Amino acid sequence: MLLYTAPKPTLRQKFFRPIMILGLLAIGGIALMPWLGEAGMAGAETSTTSGKWLGFLGEFHPLFLHLPIGALTLVLVMETLRIATFGKYKPDTTPALFFAAATGIFAVVFGYFLFLTGDYSGELVEDHKRTGIIFTIILISTFLIKYAVDAKKLTTLTKPCYSLGLLASAASMMIAGHHGGKLTHGDR
Repeated sequence: MLLYTAPKPTLRQKFFRPIMILGLLAIGGIALMPWLGEAGMAGAETSTTSGKWLGFLGEFHPLFLHLPIGALTLVLVMETLRIATFGKYKPDTTPALFFAAATGIFAVVFGYFLFLTGDYSGELVEDHKRTGIIFTIILISTFLIKYAVDAKKLTTLTKPCYSLGLLASAASMMIAGHHGGKLTHGDR
């Protein structure tokens, strides 16, 4: 008599719930960031230790912002190669997309710390902050969709959502980068 044994869950299926919970918490936290402080609270003249730490950490924003850009570009190149080879090349883009989303969180949080110093203000800063937050939320959402498809928790009908998420991530990244470039280098 043969007994049916259920297939062992894959690693992605095993960690599906914690990844989804952490991803949704990250999206919620990032969406709430604009209401968590005001410009100038972490300025150099701030006498509190925590304000000085926020200002110091904010200086790392230029370092962190390049990491999700590079990782998302890698994912886009891998997906383009998959399309160009008519599916013969089947890249696993999930780890690179995870790296892009995770470092995107660091970039937006450290950018917000920089904003809290009060050294930057105006319409352009608000546009950069808004599009940076939107970029990170779309990027995390795209990763969660891809992870759910890989863990076989969503149907293949969600694959177009992954493609749209990648395109929306790339578009919002370019807009946020344009605003950030104008902040750093001026309007040329």
